[in-house]
Amino acid sequence: MSMAQSGMERADIAFQVNGAAVRVSVPPVRRLSQVLRDELRLTGTKVGCDAGDCGACTVLVDGNPVCACLMPAASVSGAAVTTVEGLANGRLSALQASFLEHGAAQCGICTPGLLVAATALLERNPTPSEAETQDALGGVLCRCTGYRKIVAAVMQASQHTNGVDLRRPEAGRAVGASPIRLDGVPKVTGDEKFGGDSFPADALAVLVVRSPHYHARFDFGDLDAWAKARPGIAGVFTARDIPGKNCFGVIGPFADQPALAEGFVRLRGEAVALVAGEREAILDLDLTDFPIIWAELPHMLQPREAKAEGAALIHSHRPANLLTSGYVERGDPDSALAGATVTASGAIETSFVEHAYIEPEAGYAYMDGDTLVVVACTQAPYMDRDETAKVLGLAVDRVRIVPTATGGGFGSKLDVSLQPLIGLVAMKTGRPAALAYTRNESMMSTTKRHPAEMRATIGADAEGYVTGMVFEGDFNTGAYASWGPTVANRVPVHASGPYLTPNYRATGYAIHTNGPIAGAFRGFGVPQATIMQETLYDELAGRLGIDRLDFRLKNCLRDGCETVTGQRLESGVGIGECLEQLRPHWVRALTDAEAFNAVHTGSKRGVGIASCWYGCGNTSLPNPSTIKVGISASGEVILHQGAVDIGQGSNTVIPQICADALGLPLDKFKLKSADTAITPDAGKTSASRQTFVTGKAAEKAGRALREKILRFANVSEQATIALDGASISIREGDAARRIDLVALKADTDGLVFVSEETYDPPTLPLDAKGQGKPYAVYGYGAQIAELEVDLKLGTVKLIKITAAHDVGKAINPVLVEGQIEGGIAQGIGMALMEEYIPGRTENLHDYLIPTIGDVPPVEHILVEVPDPEGPFGAKGLGEHVLIPTAPAILNAIRHATGVLVTKVPATPSRILAAIREKEARR
Repeated sequence: MSMAQSGMERADIAFQVNGAAVRVSVPPVRRLSQVLRDELRLTGTKVGCDAGDCGACTVLVDGNPVCACLMPAASVSGAAVTTVEGLANGRLSALQASFLEHGAAQCGICTPGLLVAATALLERNPTPSEAETQDALGGVLCRCTGYRKIVAAVMQASQHTNGVDLRRPEAGRAVGASPIRLDGVPKVTGDEKFGGDSFPADALAVLVVRSPHYHARFDFGDLDAWAKARPGIAGVFTARDIPGKNCFGVIGPFADQPALAEGFVRLRGEAVALVAGEREAILDLDLTDFPIIWAELPHMLQPREAKAEGAALIHSHRPANLLTSGYVERGDPDSALAGATVTASGAIETSFVEHAYIEPEAGYAYMDGDTLVVVACTQAPYMDRDETAKVLGLAVDRVRIVPTATGGGFGSKLDVSLQPLIGLVAMKTGRPAALAYTRNESMMSTTKRHPAEMRATIGADAEGYVTGMVFEGDFNTGAYASWGPTVANRVPVHASGPYLTPNYRATGYAIHTNGPIAGAFRGFGVPQATIMQETLYDELAGRLGIDRLDFRLKNCLRDGCETVTGQRLESGVGIGECLEQLRPHWVRALTDAEAFNAVHTGSKRGVGIASCWYGCGNTSLPNPSTIKVGISASGEVILHQGAVDIGQGSNTVIPQICADALGLPLDKFKLKSADTAITPDAGKTSASRQTFVTGKAAEKAGRALREKILRFANVSEQATIALDGASISIREGDAARRIDLVALKADTDGLVFVSEETYDPPTLPLDAKGQGKPYAVYGYGAQIAELEVDLKLGTVKLIKITAAHDVGKAINPVLVEGQIEGGIAQGIGMALMEEYIPGRTENLHDYLIPTIGDVPPVEHILVEVPDPEGPFGAKGLGEHVLIPTAPAILNAIRHATGVLVTKVPATPSRILAAIREKEARR
């Protein structure tokens, strides 16, 4: 019997939690994590895997850190348990304060486990070394931060015994400052509520029956009889119970995915039925005898199979299993390549990559009168609302999405997952319905990074200027569309890299298979294409005898250049500055590598470099954000902040922008969440758009509110404003005025002054050859990777990453650094270890992501080349930071070994195979 099951006698178990005596009556093998969360409502202890793989559930038992998901309740009888809620003791501990000061908590889902594990370390050793810190925290996974700020926070915790500085910048000084996250304190105390942390006590628990096959037909047996034979089961629900259109998708014209499959499935993990029941009954439930009969059908997992002549169609209306394609052509690339002094050609293949956020999808739904309310983690509340309404046959104003804190997203939580499922159960039963995905079903059923099979040729003249490039990529989009069209269209725009390429042709194909659904993952296909382009740039530089950095500087875009889509970049092009900033680090790294290699034979050091560019926001499509801000009668600035914060910092950055535009201090701001009932649509949190697009809307709204106040007071733009209790004081020169807010009429939201502004980036459509203005703003960056390769084992030891990123204006430098480090960590995973294989790596034990010991020191160089379109000159950042990492690592491996690994990730076995193949050719 698994520890998740409860079909046995209960036992009274007494122990201490955070110094208080408690007694619970539960089955002795009930997981301690469940007891803490469900019986004692101490939801600071998180559950990320139920297998001891992620460490999110770490607690102290008699002072020793343990995974609460692996400890039976009976084992803590008489013991003293400490959870994250017990660390503060009335005020934040020095460690919690240090986490806040360093920006060591991003989404916050792994933070409690890290804090608890680090507390045990610091009690033994108040000033640990980096190695000691990494050793103590090695069992806790983090997907957001890249670990470096966590390590620094633990090592320097002893310097924060006086608590944390929660002061906010003065008026006009928020932009460019790094105040503690506005939502930071709950992340370190365990009070932050994620998708699975606030289930109603009377909620029905929901289980999802999923396909074990990649492609199959199915028929149900007697579902009613099966349910009635099991006490506590409230019902079984299938596609026939769905009252609306059983089809959803993030891009309307391509929507093709059923919430519950009807008669056949197209992928492993597809949902076919829901079982709802009382919590204890669901814990007990064994689905092995669920009445369903499967008839397995042939399946295809590779694009080459799916596009072969005569291949069965996964969707009958999509010939050749082609979802869609993107295309960009400029000049005459064939002639340019034919006349080039040197050319380099190659092929690269990448793998499925799992988002591996530590919070599996979770949420609950309930009926509020005739309105369905869904409380869940998400990146896109308004998209969730519209899709859930469509599936359940409701008007959009009868669906309300209330986002919880989101424990990482990286693109996958843009698509609806459990929202229509729990909504269906709540509608059909009239009771709240709650569901938290297991790690296994999260990995089986949610989207992945597209695997890519890419081919390219690039040519240059004798002076080293790139003359032409052709690129073609097949992107395995899996069984359903998701964000496949976005990937197919974004890749051809970006596959040139941030370089002047006068003759160019690129095509991206999104091809259906029976594999996992491939969707949005930090970069929408650009990281894959950049591996192809940047590895060829190294090859070209070598053939020309030009230094690799110099070759990139010679060809990089500058102000006034035209991109491969014909877009003229008048200003704000920062890639040249990024590369120049890296030059001294490049020279030093090459010198260090040469010295190392002169005295080592068993391992060799390599240095690699790669660049990136990334268009912020949707590709040639409307992309608006709306921000509402007002002054309440009590003298608070109420900011309706609809840009969902999944750890990247929008709950802090958007207020910083708005504060300086308004001219009031940040500490006067109070945030209203992205609840669709109260806050305007700020668009989805994706495509590196929130700082730029929503930030611009916040800047506009702040300036408009300021203008209203000044006009009301009949003063000029030169006046300063200040909130003083329930009044606004206005000063212009020697003159002073005061507005009594209580005397003014408030609107239905209690606001006496209010402004609501929308911003939509100015873009133009792409024509048949992909010419146009796809993005209003681009961000740029470049990174150097230094590493050592063991020539006998094929293992890679990363020494250092140096990252220069043009952010336009660093609104919050500490948050920018955190984004850089977190993106680099994901790039390391993509380059060296992450390979999702359906049916084999559906957990965090077999699927490897970087741990605290895998991320080397990161030096960040913040380049600020302002873009006139961005708020205070700012550009997006979230995706850019991941893009150069993998190609820089692959180029460094080639520098060390002389071989390029063409199947990513570059695992030790693949590196060794490439080395042996090279030796065999000698």
